[in-house]
Amino acid sequence: MNQRGVRAVARFGRSVVSSQLGWLIAVVHAALLILAIVNMSPPNRGFADSLDRLYASGGWCDATVLAGRPFHFHYESLLLKIMFLVDLPALLAVSLAGLLVKFTYISHLSLFTLSYAGGAFWMLLGSVQWLIVGNLVERRLAPGSRAARLVGALTSHRHAIIILILVIMVLLAPLLQYRSNALGFRHGGISFEPR
Repeated sequence: MNQRGVRAVARFGRSVVSSQLGWLIAVVHAALLILAIVNMSPPNRGFADSLDRLYASGGWCDATVLAGRPFHFHYESLLLKIMFLVDLPALLAVSLAGLLVKFTYISHLSLFTLSYAGGAFWMLLGSVQWLIVGNLVERRLAPGSRAARLVGALTSHRHAIIILILVIMVLLAPLLQYRSNALGFRHGGISFEPR
């Protein structure tokens, strides 16, 4: 890449990182993703270990593990399904990172452990995705338009909004986790098949 291209990428990166709307959207994204994950079935090392043994023997399963929790798109909450669909570009990048992990020294780690890394990468790359989207929206707004005034009002109160989001998340996450633990494993139709 030539110097002009490097400078353009650096300018775009600075623009994305300084986007007030982008940061607001990224915080909302992260909070919703955390709440969606704690609402899943509780962490289950036994399930993850059984998948490790199944895959080692050449079998397959129509589910996986996300942040230590059993994950099957069909059984998840509407919020997690929506987060999954709107974060598809970021999840494709996470999948590429997952392929790289298969060929590195950490590939010997258990599925349970790697699932937490996958969840963290989802949150990180999904937040970067929404930082970029917020920046692009902010740049495209016509100055003085109704949308620009609305975004200006939101971003001028962004600190209060972010604090409110964090307080709501801190209050809701333990309640959802308690509910999740009480409901237990909710993926009765997961199929395991030998190859």
